[in-house]
Amino acid sequence: MRFLRFLVLTALVLPLAACSSRPEAMVASAPADARGLVHSSPLFLSTGVGTVVTAKEQGKSWEFVSEGLFREGLQQSLGATGLLATDRPPTYVVDVVLVDTDQPIFGVDFTVTSTIDYTIRDKRTDSPVFKERIVAPFTAKFSEAFLGAERARVANEGSMRANIEKFLSAALKALKDAKAGTPTS
Repeated sequence: MRFLRFLVLTALVLPLAACSSRPEAMVASAPADARGLVHSSPLFLSTGVGTVVTAKEQGKSWEFVSEGLFREGLQQSLGATGLLATDRPPTYVVDVVLVDTDQPIFGVDFTVTSTIDYTIRDKRTDSPVFKERIVAPFTAKFSEAFLGAERARVANEGSMRANIEKFLSAALKALKDAKAGTPTS
């Protein structure tokens, strides 16, 4: 009976704890395999964040990461990578749709898998230059956080960070030889 109460309480608290993610925990830098591409990329110091659509905006009942938190995490990631336009309006805009977040209900280790659609648009022509769906899992180990709700938050943040990192790598690689205005996916 005690275990059943624990499961019910965890199921109720888990979504609330997962929502309290911090944007700085989602910040990704350029992956090692794409770092050399940053300065030669058309995205270098020319990119901003456009629309961010989360589960709530899609009419789904669950939402583990808010639009504001993800937007801030993505913007900080673009800044850490050297892609964020800071002293002028961006030439390229990243639009995001958080498609799905596969969450465990309970467990010793929590693996969260995020599925996010990214589109980079050239603002001059409003045409896409990059479109890709990125899927990224992240596992928070029991040793990282004793409480299940805390492990869920760590797994959520880790999955978002891993997803952003995979996006940055894919976009930098796809646009390394591409001419602006030519869609790649």
